[in-house]
Amino acid sequence: MILLTILSIIVQPTSKNRIKTTLALMKNFHRHITDVLLYGMIWLIFFTSTWWWRPRWYVMEWSPFQDYFLSFIGTPQENAVYYVKFSLTSFIFLLAILWILSGFKGLWTLLDDVRSLWLLSLLALVVLARFSVGWATQNTDVAHSHAMQWVLAFVFVLIITAVKPKPKHIVMVLVAGLIINSLIGIAQVAAQSDIGIGEYGQRYGIGLTEFNLEPAESGTSVIQSRGVRYLRAYGITPHPNLLAAGLVMGLLASLTLVQRRWQFAAITVLGFWALLLTFSRASIGGFAVGVGVTAALWWLISFRDPKLLVRLAMMFLVTFGIFYIFYGDLINVRAGVGEEGFASTVETRSASDRQVYLEQAREIIREYPLKGIGIGNFPWESQMRLINDPRQLALGGQSVHNSYLLALSELGVIGAALFSITMLTAVGILMRRWRRGTLSIEAAALIGGVAAWLAIGWFEFFWWALLTHQVLFWGVIAVALIEERDDGSDQIQRRVAVSNFDE
Repeated sequence: MILLTILSIIVQPTSKNRIKTTLALMKNFHRHITDVLLYGMIWLIFFTSTWWWRPRWYVMEWSPFQDYFLSFIGTPQENAVYYVKFSLTSFIFLLAILWILSGFKGLWTLLDDVRSLWLLSLLALVVLARFSVGWATQNTDVAHSHAMQWVLAFVFVLIITAVKPKPKHIVMVLVAGLIINSLIGIAQVAAQSDIGIGEYGQRYGIGLTEFNLEPAESGTSVIQSRGVRYLRAYGITPHPNLLAAGLVMGLLASLTLVQRRWQFAAITVLGFWALLLTFSRASIGGFAVGVGVTAALWWLISFRDPKLLVRLAMMFLVTFGIFYIFYGDLINVRAGVGEEGFASTVETRSASDRQVYLEQAREIIREYPLKGIGIGNFPWESQMRLINDPRQLALGGQSVHNSYLLALSELGVIGAALFSITMLTAVGILMRRWRRGTLSIEAAALIGGVAAWLAIGWFEFFWWALLTHQVLFWGVIAVALIEERDDGSDQIQRRVAVSNFDE
């Protein structure tokens, strides 16, 4: 009798409703927590994407993977898993796990989304990179590692395309990264040495890599004027040009703050000053291209204010003028102006070295026109050609400083065609958005950043060859393609400019 009473209480309607309510609350809580972690991890990846951040926790005493990874360090097989030496790899794996826990959020809606065409073209390029391991001319381990970099970048892009983080949030994350990177770079130049970030990273297992930045040491990137070696800004990267690229992307993102008068001026001038301290000619020129593209897109989407554009130009010109007062001699040397500029051994060696790699790239393209020499193999092929070069040049093999020649060299005409299709598909999607009046000022600024990097690609190779910059390059394109209104729906209204710059 007592048992029947208990059963009747359990199965009564009110109890069933309570169970359903509890399950619904648990489901909503799980979804909310998963979304917070999912978007938070995306922000973290964008924030730290260009950092040379090594996962020291892999080999800490408490790590269950310590023996596994220690067994690879210093062995030839390490080349095949080189990508795991970046913290970004761990972050992307965690992001993928969170996406799975979210029930593959947004994946099925991609079937009816035009962005799926862009994803498919990018996937074809990644698949080709993976297959190229089979015909790598010099080092299949390196080819495998570089192919996995492309896979990781694609996973990141796929998740972004599916879950659709708000572009304005990504813009703010990039601006936050701009502030941190600028402060570090400026501090390094002021001290004319590293500022101890690497030391703290090793001590606490964080793994932030700041190189030993002593201007007098050979191999440190400097500008030499009147016999004095002057350190360029590095940030948490292995070279000033890599820091400069990250600053350019952050600077273009900061343009969206233009209506916030003082915040915009302070952040943008800080970032521009740090960019100038890298003395990266390609990135400074690329930044100018990016600003021009952003301004043109703003004009097309009716974000128009000629006075605002004039003030922007004046702000950058005045900042550069002040910078020239302090560093005019160094700028002249870097630009090759005057006798000292042309005679500088540092600048002359840099130009002559790049010319050698350009010649090698053209030779490789002629010899392997269809499929190339395999992803990631250019430095190794370059080294072999230098060994056999009758000139016996005092150089080591490295990638050609031109992303387009590098792509043609490693993946041939097929790879170049797939890359072109991928970029043209993105352009087509953006044009479709513009015609529908759904292109936002944030998307325009991100497109400006991509345009800047494409321009830099004529003189650098980072967004093709390095995991850090691959993730940022393709990730920014994915965010720029997102079409989302502030209320979460799939469209936005075209924004008409009402500048608050004078308020």
